[in-house]
Amino acid sequence: DWDARTAHWPRLTCPVILLSGSSDPFAVPALLRRAVAERLPAAELVTYPRQGHGLAAVLDDVLDRVAAFVLSAARDT
Repeated sequence: DWDARTAHWPRLTCPVILLSGSSDPFAVPALLRRAVAERLPAAELVTYPRQGHGLAAVLDDVLDRVAAFVLSAARDT
């Protein structure tokens, strides 16, 4: 149930980055975008075309984005 999986998001108070493959069967892109917009609008959402639930094929980009996100969040605190 998508609603149950995202119901806690509005209570998050820390910076959030979400990384998802556009073919992930557990996170349909349209539903994910809607949930982020409605429940976690300050989050950064990154989707990878033609990727499923695992992001090993784009690992270098994933690591670069996460590192930049963490550094940015650390500077903002």
